[in-house]
Amino acid sequence: MYPLENFARDLYRAMRQLIRSREFASMAILTLAFGISANFAIFSIVKAVLLRPLPYRHPERLSWQKTSPIATQAHTSTPIANSMLAATEPQL
Repeated sequence: MYPLENFARDLYRAMRQLIRSREFASMAILTLAFGISANFAIFSIVKAVLLRPLPYRHPERLSWQKTSPIATQAHTSTPIANSMLAATEPQL
């Protein structure tokens, strides 16, 4: 037998079995519908949040500024944290 004939025979048997047990068929269809819609929703959010370009004129010129550990702990800005750090260092 050819592979296409095997597929057609398997498809016919599967459809006949799904018609016999309608509860299983409805649950299978609902599960597929829920899975496909959840997948679509998640990837739409990922595309909108992570994959679209940044809304700036020159996004390649943006840089990341790392804060000092004191600024993170004290919930203050980096210049204030640097002045606090300079004030706490011993004077020689």
